[in-house]
Order: sequence, then structure tokens, then C-alpha cells
Amino acid sequence: MKEPRWKTLTAMNEGKEHVIVRETTDTLPPVRQLLVNNVRESAAYVSAERKNELVFTYMKSFARIFDALAPAAKETLLFGGAGFSFPRFYISRYPDKRMDVVEIRRYMFDLAVRYFFLDDLYEEYALNVSRRLQIFIEDANDFLKKNRAQYDVIINDAYVGNVPDQGLLSDKSARLIRGALRFGGFYIVNLITAPTGYHSMPGVMAQAVLKIHLKNIHVSTSCRLFFSVMS
Repeated sequence: MKEPRWKTLTAMNEGKEHVIVRETTDTLPPVRQLLVNNVRESAAYVSAERKNELVFTYMKSFARIFDALAPAAKETLLFGGAGFSFPRFYISRYPDKRMDVVEIRRYMFDLAVRYFFLDDLYEEYALNVSRRLQIFIEDANDFLKKNRAQYDVIINDAYVGNVPDQGLLSDKSARLIRGALRFGGFYIVNLITAPTGYHSMPGVMAQAVLKIHLKNIHVSTSCRLFFSVMS
């Protein structure tokens, strides 16, 4: 299969992060990607009809878990906005739900507005009026320390390239996340880890921490994420 040809829309350095936004029309449908240190962090279909659809398989897994386990959920908190792919899908798919997004990197928000249709989302769904989407540019742990809200679902998708936010996998963070969940709420974590062997240790350690504060840990090896349910 022939590799698609990519057109670079912008490239920049932010500290230790080399950031590229690129687009190809060689795929059907055409797609736009956000790369950090040569790792894909976000993607969107370019066409107006499909711009809010999910591209990545693991995000589709988020949606399946959400639909299966938390259809009545109204309030969701997401750590890690990047190109805001999941918030765009969420707001456009669930008209009766709202979401708070915590993203530490201001430049990600700017790129999402300029290249990943976040401005269109605000306009099309009157989000400045409805407040169904609130964005916080800050560290996730700082947000949790001062947070007083409770959520039905919390999703941890906080990465820089292929490196997860280790702070969110700590015992202290797990305790704060537990306090931010309503009774019966769900915590969904995207963690790139091997299912067995030495390279599975990040997942094993994260599960051990979460089991102290949350119940009913479930692992999905097919979509590189595990999620825990508080009963």
C-alpha cells in the first residue's frame, strides 16, 4: 500500500516538544494530524461533514465504553485536550451532556482553534452561551487540588508524545480523582503498555495504585487502555 503524501501546515518547537500539523488528501476521507516529537497526538477528518468524527481507534473505544457503561452520565472531565478530538465528538454527539477539559499546554488550544475546528464547534453549538464545554489551561493536579465539582466520568488521556502524565498516576492524584467522581462514576485511563512481561510494569503499577481508591478494575488489552469503576 502506497504511503500517503503529507503537506505540512505548520511546524514549531515548544520547549522540548517538536510540533507538526500535517494533512493528506491521499486517504479517503482526507485527514489532518497533530504530531508531537513524531508521535500522533490528535487527528481530524478535513471535510465539514466528518470533522467531529473520531479517527483514532482508542478514542472510538472511549466512546464505546462511555455508551455501554455511562449512558446517563451528564458531566465529564477530560485530562489532555491536544487537538480536542474527543471533546468535538462528545459535544456534537451528546446534546444533553457537558464536558470540562484540562490541557496544560496553551499552544495546543491555539492549534485546536486554528487547525482542528474548535472555533467551529463553539460557533455551531453556541458553547459560549450554553457553557457545555469549559476549557482550563493548567496542570491536571493543580486543577484537582482546587476542584469542588463532581463528575460522572473522568477520562485521563494526558500525554506528551507517547509519554503519559506520571503525576496523574500517583497515589495522591488517584485520591483526588476519587473525590471528584460521583458515587458509581467511571474513571477511564489511556495507558500505552504491554499486556504481559517487563514492559507491562507501568500498567501493573498504575492498577495497584488505583485499586486502593477505586473498585472493579477492568483491563482491555485490545485498545491499550484500562478503566476502573467506582461502585
